[in-house]
Amino acid sequence: MRRISLITLVAAFHLLLLQPTIAAVKLPAILSSNMVLQRNTTVVVWGWADAKEKISIQASWLKELINLEADNAGNWRIEVKTTNSKEPQTIRIKSKTSDITLENVLFGEVWWCSGQSNMQQPIKGYDGQPTFGSIKATAKSDNPNLRLFTVDRVGSKTPLKDVE
Repeated sequence: MRRISLITLVAAFHLLLLQPTIAAVKLPAILSSNMVLQRNTTVVVWGWADAKEKISIQASWLKELINLEADNAGNWRIEVKTTNSKEPQTIRIKSKTSDITLENVLFGEVWWCSGQSNMQQPIKGYDGQPTFGSIKATAKSDNPNLRLFTVDRVGSKTPLKDVE
């Protein structure tokens, strides 16, 4: 009796291992709640899922639901028209296994800044090398719609799919 139970347990465990794993839809770090999208243009929304996974995207500023399918490698991307709305918006991305809502999405001017190591200087400056007026300017700033997305410095010999 004990031997049959052990065989049954081992067989059940192996059957569980053979089940396909269900991967959730994943978005790159730059696509998140509180992001700013360039206004009055077309932007790309993309991510990863299971191969051939059916995905729907509902952007609150668009009337139509966008339907697409991940490719054989699980990659997906779609171009979405943006607006000039001054109100916070949402983007809902759904699949069979996922339901992601990006909230407080704004439209405006998007500025990309990159450069050498001096681009990492904090607004306040460094010890012994302050940025004059920065503390006062920061304290007086009254624009809650400014957003900042910082990409960690990570070395790689090959292109990366995502950032941290």
